[in-house]
Amino acid sequence: MKKNKILATFQVDETDWEDFKQWSRKRGNSASAEITRFIEASLGKTTLEDMDIVDKKIEAAIASLRAELMSNT
Repeated sequence: MKKNKILATFQVDETDWEDFKQWSRKRGNSASAEITRFIEASLGKTTLEDMDIVDKKIEAAIASLRAELMSNT
């Protein structure tokens, strides 16, 4: 099922925005992805905790694949 998406714009302090983008990158996401996660959790479509669990599972799978690749070289 394809979702209709719009481009939403808003005003935010420039320093806060830069700090938020950096925080998002450290989590392995874009600022847009983090905002989308927040909106979905706020609407009860999911919880941030559920999403964090999925993120951790993905990170663990990637780490496992990296280790396997490194051991094969």
